[in-house]
Amino acid sequence: WDALHVGGRTTYLEFLDGNRFQWTTSLSAGENSAASYYPNAEGIIYHNSTLYFVAKVTRTLFILDLNDMTYTSERTGSSWVGQGSFNSQ
Repeated sequence: WDALHVGGRTTYLEFLDGNRFQWTTSLSAGENSAASYYPNAEGIIYHNSTLYFVAKVTRTLFILDLNDMTYTSERTGSSWVGQGSFNSQ
Protein backbone atom coordinates (compact mmCIF):
# COMPACT_ATOMS: atom_id res chain seq x y z
CA TRP A 1 0.00 0.00 0.00
CA ASP A 2 2.66 2.52 1.01
CA ALA A 3 4.72 1.88 -2.13
CA LEU A 4 1.81 3.10 -4.25
CA HIS A 5 0.53 5.91 -2.05
CA VAL A 6 3.49 7.65 -0.43
CA GLY A 7 5.57 10.23 -2.30
CA GLY A 8 6.37 10.24 -5.98
CA ARG A 9 4.23 11.44 -8.85
CA THR A 10 0.95 9.81 -9.86
CA THR A 11 0.47 9.23 -13.58
CA TYR A 12 -2.32 7.68 -15.61
CA LEU A 13 -2.36 5.59 -18.77
CA GLU A 14 -3.54 7.46 -21.86
CA PHE A 15 -3.87 5.77 -25.25
CA LEU A 16 -2.92 7.89 -28.26
CA ASP A 17 -3.38 7.58 -32.02
CA GLY A 18 -1.31 5.00 -33.88
CA ASN A 19 -1.30 2.39 -31.10
CA ARG A 20 0.90 4.57 -28.92
CA PHE A 21 0.43 5.47 -25.27
CA GLN A 22 1.80 7.83 -22.68
CA TRP A 23 1.76 8.31 -18.93
CA THR A 24 0.00 11.57 -18.11
CA THR A 25 -0.50 13.50 -14.89
CA SER A 26 -4.00 14.46 -16.09
CA LEU A 27 -6.59 12.47 -14.18
CA SER A 28 -9.31 13.40 -16.68
CA ALA A 29 -7.20 12.23 -19.66
CA GLY A 30 -6.61 8.93 -17.87
CA GLU A 31 -10.29 8.52 -17.02
CA ASN A 32 -11.35 9.30 -20.60
CA SER A 33 -8.86 6.82 -22.00
CA ALA A 34 -9.99 4.14 -19.57
CA ALA A 35 -13.67 4.68 -20.41
CA SER A 36 -12.99 4.57 -24.15
CA TYR A 37 -10.43 1.76 -24.39
CA TYR A 38 -10.22 -0.39 -21.27
CA PRO A 39 -13.32 -0.23 -19.04
CA ASN A 40 -13.20 -2.44 -15.94
CA ALA A 41 -9.50 -3.21 -16.32
CA GLU A 42 -7.93 -5.78 -14.03
CA GLY A 43 -5.41 -8.59 -13.90
CA ILE A 44 -2.19 -6.70 -14.50
CA ILE A 45 1.23 -8.33 -14.91
CA TYR A 46 4.68 -7.09 -15.91
CA HIS A 47 7.30 -9.24 -17.69
CA ASN A 48 10.37 -8.30 -19.77
CA SER A 49 9.46 -4.62 -20.27
CA THR A 50 5.91 -5.56 -21.25
CA LEU A 51 2.76 -4.78 -19.27
CA TYR A 52 -0.34 -6.93 -19.72
CA PHE A 53 -3.86 -6.24 -18.47
CA VAL A 54 -7.43 -7.15 -19.35
CA ALA A 55 -10.58 -5.09 -19.91
CA LYS A 56 -13.47 -7.33 -18.90
CA VAL A 57 -16.22 -5.25 -20.54
CA THR A 58 -14.65 -5.49 -24.01
CA ARG A 59 -13.00 -8.88 -23.33
CA THR A 60 -9.67 -7.50 -24.52
CA LEU A 61 -6.10 -8.20 -23.49
CA PHE A 62 -3.85 -5.12 -23.79
CA ILE A 63 -0.12 -5.60 -24.27
CA LEU A 64 2.00 -2.49 -23.63
CA ASP A 65 5.62 -2.34 -24.80
CA LEU A 66 7.14 -0.06 -22.17
CA ASN A 67 10.33 0.48 -24.18
CA ASP A 68 8.65 1.61 -27.42
CA MET A 69 5.57 3.13 -25.73
CA THR A 70 3.32 1.20 -28.13
CA TYR A 71 0.50 -1.24 -27.49
CA THR A 72 -1.36 -4.07 -29.17
CA SER A 73 -4.57 -5.75 -28.14
CA GLU A 74 -6.25 -9.12 -28.60
CA ARG A 75 -9.83 -10.20 -28.10
CA THR A 76 -10.26 -13.27 -25.90
CA GLY A 77 -10.30 -16.54 -27.80
CA SER A 78 -8.18 -15.20 -30.68
CA SER A 79 -4.94 -17.22 -30.77
CA TRP A 80 -4.45 -17.34 -27.02
CA VAL A 81 -2.94 -20.40 -25.49
CA GLY A 82 -5.95 -22.15 -23.99
CA GLN A 83 -8.40 -19.92 -25.94
CA GLY A 84 -9.09 -17.54 -23.01
CA SER A 85 -12.66 -16.58 -22.19
CA PHE A 86 -14.60 -14.55 -19.61
CA ASN A 87 -17.95 -16.26 -20.17
CA SER A 88 -18.32 -17.36 -16.54
CA GLN A 89 -17.41 -14.05 -14.90
